[in-house]
Amino acid sequence: MPATNGNVATPEQGDKEKRKPIHRIERYVGGAKIQIAIFDKTIETPGRHGGVFVRMTYFVSVAKSYQDKDDNWKNTSVFNPWELQELVDAIQSAHRVCLKLQADADRKAAEQFPEEQLVDDIPF
Repeated sequence: MPATNGNVATPEQGDKEKRKPIHRIERYVGGAKIQIAIFDKTIETPGRHGGVFVRMTYFVSVAKSYQDKDDNWKNTSVFNPWELQELVDAIQSAHRVCLKLQADADRKAAEQFPEEQLVDDIPF
C-alpha cells in the first residue's frame, strides 16, 4: 500500500498539495533566522493478522533566511560558523520533539494492533 498522509501529498495526489509541518522551531542569530520544520508521514502496511497496520514516522527540514542589502528575505542552506551553535541547539530541540512524537505514535500503533511488533522479528 502506498504511504498516505493528510499533510503530505501521496503518489496518487501528485505534488499538488504543499506539505505543512506539524511543528516548527525558529532561532534568530544576527540578522538570520534558522528554521526547522517537522513533518509527519503515515505508513500503512497489511497487518499479519488482517487489517491495516498504521505507523507514523517523522522527518525534519532545516533552512536559514536572511535579509539582503535591499531588505528582501532570501533562503539558503549555508550557515556561518557563528550560527552553528544555534543550529545545533535547534536540531537538538527538534530531536527531542521527534522522539516524543514517535513514542506517542508508537504507543498508539501498539494499542491498535497489540499482536504486531513495531520492530522486525529476530530470527532466533
